[in-house]
Amino acid sequence: MAYTFVAAAMGQSAALTSGFKVLAALLCVGIAVLLIAMLAYQAVLDSRTRKTVELRRNVRETVGRMVTGGNFAIKEPDRAALVSRRGVAELLRLIDGMTAGGQEAMRSMLHQLRYETFVSRQLDSENPEYLALVVRMVAALNLTELNGRVSQILYAYPGDVSLQYEAFMALSRLGSAEPLVQVCMDKAFAQSLSFRSLQQILGAYTGDRAQLSAYLLHAPDPYVVRTCLKLIGTCRIEELAHDVEDKRRKPESDNLLIDAIRCLGLLGYGPAAARIAGFSAHSKWEVRAIVATALGQVDPTTGASTLAQMLCDSEWQVRY
Repeated sequence: MAYTFVAAAMGQSAALTSGFKVLAALLCVGIAVLLIAMLAYQAVLDSRTRKTVELRRNVRETVGRMVTGGNFAIKEPDRAALVSRRGVAELLRLIDGMTAGGQEAMRSMLHQLRYETFVSRQLDSENPEYLALVVRMVAALNLTELNGRVSQILYAYPGDVSLQYEAFMALSRLGSAEPLVQVCMDKAFAQSLSFRSLQQILGAYTGDRAQLSAYLLHAPDPYVVRTCLKLIGTCRIEELAHDVEDKRRKPESDNLLIDAIRCLGLLGYGPAAARIAGFSAHSKWEVRAIVATALGQVDPTTGASTLAQMLCDSEWQVRY
C-alpha cells in the first residue's frame, strides 16, 4: 500500500514538472513574440520620425529659398507626405514657428501645390480632432472662401469645445465678420467657450473691430457681450462709447454693469461721468470699486466730491 502511494505521488510530481516545462516554454515564446512586436513597432516609429524630420527639413529649405527669392522646388515624396493628416500637423508646427515673411513664403509654396483644394476636401472629415487641425490650416493659409464651411462645422459639432474654439478662432483670424456675427447672434446656438477663450478669439480678430463690436454688443449671450466690452475698452474704440453707455443703462447682471463702467472709464467718456457716479452707493462693493476707478479715468474733477465720499467706504477694495 505504501509502495502504491509513493508511486502515485511520483507520478503526480512528474506530471506537474512536465506541466511547468510546457508553461515555461509558452512563456518564453510569448516573451519572444512580444519583444519582436515591440522592436517592429519601434522600427516603424523610427521610420516615421526620420521621415517627419526629413519632411520638416525639406519644407524649411524650400521656404527659405522662396524667402530669399529662390525658385520653388519640392520633391515628389514630400508632396505626397504633405497631403496627409501628418502633413497638416507638421505644416502647422512649422508655420507657427516662422516669421511673417516665412509664413507668407509658406502660403505661396502651398498655393503652388494647390494645397487649398486638399484642405477644402478635408473639411468633410468626420473626425473632430482632425477637423480642428484642418480648420487651423484654413486660417493659416488665409482661405477666406472657406469661412462658410468653417461656420457649418460650429453647428455640426456643438458639444466639442476644442473644435468650437478652433473654428471661432479661424473665423476671427480670417477677419470674417458675417459668419461670426451670424453664429453669435443665433439664440439657438449653444456657445460652450469660457470667458478667457472668447477674449483670445476676439482679440485675434483681423477685420474692422469697431464694426464687429457694434454688432456683438447686442448678442444674446452675456459672455459675448462682456468680451466685446473688454475689446472696446482695451482697443479704445471711442466711437462706440455711446453704445456702451446704453448697455450700462440696461444691464442684465452686475458683472455686465461692471464691465460697461470699466469700458467707459478706459474710453474716458466724459458725458457718462454723472451717471457713473450714480452707482457710487451700489449695494455691491465690486460695483462701487469700479465706479471709483472709472470716475478717476473719465473726469476726476467733476467726480471729486463723489470720490471724496468713497474714501470713507466700508470696504477697503473701494477705498484703495
